[in-house]
Amino acid sequence: GEMENRFESMLLEVAQALPRVTTLMDGVETMHERGPMGGTSYWLNMLGCSTSPVAMDTAAFSLLPVEPDQVLTWREARARELPGAFLQDLAFPLESPHAFDGSGFQVPGQLSRVTFPLVRLMRGSFKRIWRRLR
Repeated sequence: GEMENRFESMLLEVAQALPRVTTLMDGVETMHERGPMGGTSYWLNMLGCSTSPVAMDTAAFSLLPVEPDQVLTWREARARELPGAFLQDLAFPLESPHAFDGSGFQVPGQLSRVTFPLVRLMRGSFKRIWRRLR
């Protein structure tokens, strides 16, 4: 997570490698102001469903006061020109993102870093193996 675009790139590669399934998003009560942990509740009152996780993210991000370059996974999906990464290519059978008011959502000025140090990964792996052996 601490090197260039590796984390968001990996997330998109995993999403592309998995079989198509239904992606659900609970956006009833979201978190804003700080993140990705320790934010304040923000009631968006939105539920989403899509067969594409990229399209689901695009729809959700488009109803918030953010630009694609501010969201690392969205920026990476658009750079790769993945299907669903552009709002104008999406169809909404029930409600469009414009039906929800995300104008009060405050994007964190700076996100807390998400890193995966080798020692932490090794400790977690050891704990999982130990639990299976017991």
